[in-house]
Parts: sequence; C-alpha cells; structure tokens
Amino acid sequence: MNQSHLHMKWCLAIPLLLASQWAMAQTRTITGKVTDSTSEPLAGVNVTVKGTSQGTITDVDGKFTLTLPDGKKELEASYLGFATQTIAIGTSSDIRIKLTEELSDLEEVIVVGYGTMKKKDLTGSVASIKPADIASVAAPNAMQAMQAKVPGLDLTQSNGQ
Repeated sequence: MNQSHLHMKWCLAIPLLLASQWAMAQTRTITGKVTDSTSEPLAGVNVTVKGTSQGTITDVDGKFTLTLPDGKKELEASYLGFATQTIAIGTSSDIRIKLTEELSDLEEVIVVGYGTMKKKDLTGSVASIKPADIASVAAPNAMQAMQAKVPGLDLTQSNGQ
C-alpha cells in the first residue's frame, strides 16, 4: 500500500470519528429521585426538561430516567400539592430533588356523577356517607340505605335500558 493511499484513508477516518463523537455529545441520560421534605419518595411527579415538552414521571420509588438534549441544563419537577421546582443540572447525571409542600394552592374538589368540580363552583347540597353508615341501616339494598341516611335524597332505579 502506498503512502498517499494510507494518508487518504486517515483523512476519511478522522472526520468520521469526530462526527460520531459530536453525535454522541448531543444527548446524555439523567437519572434521579424525587422526595418530599421528609425524604419519602414521591411517585407520579412530572419531571421535564425545562423549555421542552420532553419529560417523564417518577416511579413508585420516586425514581426517573430521561434523556437531556444538548444545550439543556435545567429540569423542572411538578406535583400536585407541592411547589414546582427548577433544578440546574450542571455536569451531574444523578439528580436528587426534594419538593416542598404548597397546600395553599389546593382547592377542595367534589366528585359528582358526571365529572368533578371545585367546591366553590358547586350549586346544590353535598352529603357524605361512609360505608359503615350504609351497612348500619336495615334496608334491602344500598340505595334505600342511602335514602335513609341523607335527608331529601331521592334515588330512582332505572330498568337498565
């Protein structure tokens, strides 16, 4: 093999090597764990790459894994009842996030037969019945037991059609 042929192979190989290194530097994998102020893991926390729609949700142990695009240096963790937190990543690939409770923003939500609504938007009255209250009434079925426990409650049973 002559010297110019060998030189040509190296000239082609070096740019390919550099291109593959550049492509690998575009993303990196970040792992981490999200806990509350008592260090208990939080499941279902939204962890996103700030400024993107890319993200994940923590598992039952509060752990997450996601791919961080090149140039992105912040994560955002949000969870109902907790303050949203922005985390600077730096060079770390294992992130620990501790969320603090923020109960002042929560509003009581009432579940109704056709959806949910905020308590302040609810028109009408609301009653709560515990299963033990229903079981304590001598009635042939649960509907009649509920009618006996809630004043003004009128339940009708359809024929299933």
